[in-house]
Amino acid sequence: MLQDFVHGFEPSRQVCLAAQNRHNEKFSGVTDVVGYNYLEARMLSDHKKFPERRFLVTEELPYYCGAEGNIRSYDTNNPWNIIAENDFIAGGFLWTGTDYIGEAGWPSHGWPAGLFDICMVEKPRAAFHRAMWNDKPMVRIAVRDNALDIDHGRDLWQWPNMAAIWNFPRAYEGLVIEVNTTTNCERVALFHNGNEMGVRRTADYPNHTITWYLPYRRGTLVAKGINGTDTVAVHEIRTAGDAVKLKAIADRGKLMADGQDLSYVQVELLDQDGTLVQHADRRVKASIEGEGRLVGFISSDLRRKTPFTSHEDKTYFGRAMAIVQSTRKVGTIRLRFDVEGWDEPVWVELTSEALPKDYVSDIPSFR
Repeated sequence: MLQDFVHGFEPSRQVCLAAQNRHNEKFSGVTDVVGYNYLEARMLSDHKKFPERRFLVTEELPYYCGAEGNIRSYDTNNPWNIIAENDFIAGGFLWTGTDYIGEAGWPSHGWPAGLFDICMVEKPRAAFHRAMWNDKPMVRIAVRDNALDIDHGRDLWQWPNMAAIWNFPRAYEGLVIEVNTTTNCERVALFHNGNEMGVRRTADYPNHTITWYLPYRRGTLVAKGINGTDTVAVHEIRTAGDAVKLKAIADRGKLMADGQDLSYVQVELLDQDGTLVQHADRRVKASIEGEGRLVGFISSDLRRKTPFTSHEDKTYFGRAMAIVQSTRKVGTIRLRFDVEGWDEPVWVELTSEALPKDYVSDIPSFR
């Protein structure tokens, strides 16, 4: 069989298959490790029948969980809880960690169900896995609202619409809305415009996510994570004003002049107090001078109508990103951003530096 063929080449490694819905239990037992795609409930049953088998979740939904025989039961017990609670499961591969281009459903050009978007910005939905996978105390606020302009993707891989935002239309004033605080702390205290809304125990809520309901009023929401008697983590979101400045952050300011090196420059719309403006996106045009090429200017919205190589896009939840590539010449790179409705551009300066004498590359440059 195929497993024997693989072992002939690599006898020290175990062979795994990924079993799909309604698979034959005899077939799934032929490999060293049995992988299950979105079938945690079936895996629990199979473990009772075949306790000698080795189990792994080869694809894991990020939020919903299916019942045995009905993968679309949309149970809200996160699949990671099942993995964490059962030592016989080796682990799980979350589908997916990051958004990507491909496997798209119109009007999207990609897969939008990751914990990070294509600009590698962590989404509010990632708070659950951050809480589960890290010992450092943390708490995150996310507001639930089905009207948020979020690319939902395919049904099984969706999350409830949520964002770390406290800007809503005037019609929302006084409307009771749902606020979630996800944490790995024992308790959370929530404050709305300085007024304490209560202190709640994390253990009393599923998925380490405490649910609150409160009328929307502009201002601030502050969550404090508490262990024992100590506040060990804090997260705040606030109502943003009008966007008055564009902040540009390059992941690296110095590139090698090899025609290949890249710098990713994230831009953010900010109000006069430095708060990210997520509710009033603007078109931004990027251009470049000097010893660099502008590979593309993108937001993380995969439903974009322009090519990914375009030099103009609309921010998404207040952010976008320029991708700059060096040429083969040493010099200065000047990146310019023109924001819709603003008179003055924003400039970012990078440098392209000589290669080290021992530098070797076999990667062809893009032309």
